[in-house]
Amino acid sequence: MEPLPDRDHRRAILLYEAAEGGAGVLTRLVSDPDALVRVARRALRLCHYESVSGEWLGPKDLYNKDNECEAGCYRCLLSYYNQLDHPAIDRRDPVMCDILCRLIRGTRSRFLSVGADSVEEMKNISVSSLEKTWLDYIQDNGFRRPDKAQPYLDEFQTRPDFAYTAHQTLIYIDGPHHHQSRQRVIDAAVTERLHDAGFTVIRFGASPASWSRIIDDYTWVFGPGLSSPPDQDIGDRT
Repeated sequence: MEPLPDRDHRRAILLYEAAEGGAGVLTRLVSDPDALVRVARRALRLCHYESVSGEWLGPKDLYNKDNECEAGCYRCLLSYYNQLDHPAIDRRDPVMCDILCRLIRGTRSRFLSVGADSVEEMKNISVSSLEKTWLDYIQDNGFRRPDKAQPYLDEFQTRPDFAYTAHQTLIYIDGPHHHQSRQRVIDAAVTERLHDAGFTVIRFGASPASWSRIIDDYTWVFGPGLSSPPDQDIGDRT
């Protein structure tokens, strides 16, 4: 686990599996609807808290089971490996407690609907010739095609052009009007919200000449295509 973008400017947390090849922990968090609930409950109990009501209603509903521990101790959050972070660690932080309680009480919802659209369905749904050209480019060059066209993400008030649901990846095919300064600001805000929610956002410009370079940066989404040797094996990234 690492603070991002760095230790002095903590805006996000990067979680990764330390075991070589991974132990399937992150995959379990994504695939198991109750996994994050269990993790959040375990985290609060690790911090010496228990719910008075049993409903984990928030910081005021938490009972402190260890009065000897103040901001943190080596039985809960402190360790040899996070010594540099000790000044920033405080198990009593009400924001942290509230977030974990919300995770326990929360229910998982799907942002993207289940079931794949056919190529013809995606072409019919596509609203511009540029989107259809992009879809033809993907198919003609043997890249992995998307499984959704024009899915509406109500929570984020955006409709990407295509989606790779198994990869939590959204595709935007940006025409010339996306170069306008006002639209660039709107697009950047949408992208930031989606990134914060865990989506990968890939934006293609209006020129097909630039598409191969973008695809090369995301082979874990698009696959190797027809230009790669037949025996090349590029695994999916989880």
